[in-house]
Amino acid sequence: MDDLTKELRQYRMMIGNLELSPFETLQDLYIRNTLEDKISLMTHKERLRLHYYDLQVILNADKFKEQLENVYDFSTNKPLKEWWWHLDKVASGELMITLDMRVENNLIGKLFNDSLNEIYGKTLEEIQREAYEKPIKVKKKERTRGVNSFFSVFFI
Repeated sequence: MDDLTKELRQYRMMIGNLELSPFETLQDLYIRNTLEDKISLMTHKERLRLHYYDLQVILNADKFKEQLENVYDFSTNKPLKEWWWHLDKVASGELMITLDMRVENNLIGKLFNDSLNEIYGKTLEEIQREAYEKPIKVKKKERTRGVNSFFSVFFI
């Protein structure tokens, strides 16, 4: 199980259990930040799951706010797009969250993904995730002509 799957599972566990300690719930808000950073690497199903979990948090914002208010100062300067840090405003209705859903015809994307899968045995999402998780190594190369050397960056 990769990190993204573990983080999604842990976030799901938080929203399903209001009996966690406030400190555990606070830790899960940091996990939600991490998930936001990785949203471009998520498959369509993973993004739908994240939005579903977010909806559960939004619908129960008042309960999460009550749980967190003794360990977290809601007068934060975090950006409003990170709404999970502003559950007090979500609960009061001052901050309204919309989860837009859209329908797309993805025939070209499906054909492209099928081609990648046929050639490499992987989907685009899997290739992107691997590229994101792989360390970048810098190798020094010598020019064949001249005295100067240059550096090239390779994904290995």
